[in-house]
Order: sequence, then structure tokens, then C-alpha cells
Amino acid sequence: NIVKRAYSSTESEGTNETLMSKMVRDESISLDSKVYRAALKQYEYNISRVLEKYRAEGIPVFLSTLVSNIRDFEPFESTEQDSALFYFNKGKRLVEASNYEQAKESLTEARNRDLLKFRATSDLLEIINKLGGQEGVELLDMEEVFATHSANGMIGDELLVEHVHPNLKGQRLLAETAFFGVAELLESKGLKAESLVDFEYAISPLDSLYGYQLAEQLMQNWPFTDQVALPDSEPTFLDRLTSGEISWVTVISQHYYDNINSNPKAALATARVFLQEFPHQVQPYLFVAQAHAKLEEYEKAERTLKLVPAKLKNRSVLEAMLEVSLQAKDYAKAYKWVNDILEEGSDIHYNMVKESLSLLMAGSYTPLTRQEVVSNPTRFIDILGALILLQNMEEARELNNNLLKFIPQNEALKRVNQRGVL
Repeated sequence: NIVKRAYSSTESEGTNETLMSKMVRDESISLDSKVYRAALKQYEYNISRVLEKYRAEGIPVFLSTLVSNIRDFEPFESTEQDSALFYFNKGKRLVEASNYEQAKESLTEARNRDLLKFRATSDLLEIINKLGGQEGVELLDMEEVFATHSANGMIGDELLVEHVHPNLKGQRLLAETAFFGVAELLESKGLKAESLVDFEYAISPLDSLYGYQLAEQLMQNWPFTDQVALPDSEPTFLDRLTSGEISWVTVISQHYYDNINSNPKAALATARVFLQEFPHQVQPYLFVAQAHAKLEEYEKAERTLKLVPAKLKNRSVLEAMLEVSLQAKDYAKAYKWVNDILEEGSDIHYNMVKESLSLLMAGSYTPLTRQEVVSNPTRFIDILGALILLQNMEEARELNNNLLKFIPQNEALKRVNQRGVL
């Protein structure tokens, strides 16, 4: 960020130039040009030198082919005759005619002949495949994987945002392909990859909107259009987010608090995104556990809290464990957690919680008979107070109704009811 600010300060005021426009020297490079052939040689030389250095140190390298949108993305720059656009239009007609093999050949040729070389050509992919066959190099044929998951074997909009950048589905496919490639190599060396059975990738709608907003801003500038987009007079919420005026953390946190009571499922999805982003902070674990508890998924809540790294565990984690146990009405576990809390220091509230738990665990308090209540009304009114303190309102109301039937004139019971908590 420091470098970015320093670099930005040297730019002329009012420029909306993108990184792509800054890096391009020549917008028109044909396949038979000296510049194109020189670029291929330079690329192969550079990558070969890198591979040699890693090979000398015995470090395995994964080399991936490149993906590009050939089916749904028109060439950036094209000549009049025998052009990229000619092959692109021909390919589209062949797709409509269900001649997919020839369509793919024509669309691939259109990509190769695009004069603005922002997509890897077949020549470049051939170099990658050749280098990927060397000793110590593992080839990840990402292009083939993407083609396999694309309609009729032609990579298009279903996996890419524009010309080369994967969308959410494409990113996941890219990540999985890389992961399992590395896992296979590790297993061949006797190292078992960690199980992903419990892994569930978290993404929030906000993140998707944020990503597509950035992509849209990019595509409103060269080379996607010759007109530089001017900002709207009134910035939208997403504009303020992408500009940094509003922080991502603030928005995510607010979304969680807005939904935790009214829509805990949405709050859980947001909390999981938060935890995925900040696994070395306590608060995200508490968010996820609280949302699970709201959904009455108490085992998941407890499991989440147990995942808190040891160095991060503090009183707030113990209090959350206690709260989950109380909501699950698991008073034995709750008793353990309240004792752990009190070991860190005496506390009037938690002393009362401990006494209430002891009272509830001492014996049954439902169903009741008149004789039981009349013989020891104080015990049952104390139990009623314990249930209220522990927020077990369902059982508290049931017990209160029974007590009102048997001892309606009891002054202590009247005072409990006058509090209006039931």
C-alpha cells in the first residue's frame, strides 16, 4: 500500500489509466512479427532459468498452463483481412451449427490472431507444456481442466469474468486443481494430505458484489472500451466500499449484528466468512459459535469454540462455552465452565449462576404434585428463580404455572410474577 501511494503520487492528476494500459508498449503484435517471436524466446529463457535454479536445489515446481475466454470474448484488436475477428465470427457460427470441434479450432485461432496479446497464444502454451515435461517440474494443465468443465469444451463466461480472470466458480476449480496436484506429489513421497471432509468454503454476497464491481470498473476502461469511464456524481455504496471509504470489516460486522437475531442463518454465513479471513483472532470464533447456538446447533457451536488456538483462549471463550451449554440445557457441562470462569477470579454473577446450576442439578422439579409444592414451597420458588437467571424461560413458565395452581397466595411467588419476566 505504501508503494502504491508513492506510485500514485507521481501520476498526473485526473488520469484514469489502468495497469493494462500502462504496461502496453505496442497494441498490435501479429503472429509473424519479430516482436512476437522475440517475446516467446524471452519467456522460455526466463522460465527455464527459474526452473534450473529450483532443480539445482531439489525443489519441485508446479507449472500451470493458462486459461482464456475463447468462446464468449471478442478479440481486442483485429485487421481487416484474415483477421482475428473473422475467425471469431466463424467460430460462433460453427457453435450455432453444433460443429464444436471445428468451432474450437476457429475460436482458438481468433485468440491467437488477436493483435493485442492479453491472452496466451497456442505457441506460449506449447512452451509451457514442453517445460512442464522436464525433470522436477509437475505440469498442471489448467486449460484442459477448464475446458473439461466448459460447455462443449470451449472456455467461456461460465468460468471467467472477462478475457482471462476466473469468476468464483473458476477460482474454486483453479484452487482445487492446484491443491490435488500438490497433494498427489506429497502422497508419492509418503506425506498424507490433511483431510478436507469438514472443509466448507465460505463466500459472502458482499464479496461477490465487491469483486464484480472492481471487474466492472476495469472493463469501463481501455482495452475493453476506447472511452474512459467517468465516475458518477453520486457514489454508490459499492463505490464507497471499493474506494476504501467504508472498510470491508465494518460492513461484514454490521451485517452480522443486523441478522444474528432475525436471520441467524445469514449471520452464520457472514460469520464464517469473517472466521475464514481472520482465523487468528478470537471474535470470529465467537460470532460463528453464537450463530450456531441461535440455530440450536449446539454441538457445532461447541466444536467451533474448541478450535480457538490455545494462545487465543481467554475468559470470553469460557463465557461463550458456558452460554452454549446453558442454551443446550446441558447443566453438567455448564457447571464445569462456570467453575473454570470462577477459577480466574470471583464474580457475583457467576457465583449466582453456579448456585442456580447446583439447585437445578440437585433433583427433579417436574412434574409436580400439590403435596410436593406445599411441603417445600421455598425450594421450588428458588428453582423458578434459577431457571429465570439461566434464561430457561420455557421450563420457568411451566413451573410457574404449576406453582400458581398450588400456592397462588405465596408472597415470594407473587413478587416473582410482579417482575414481568414471565
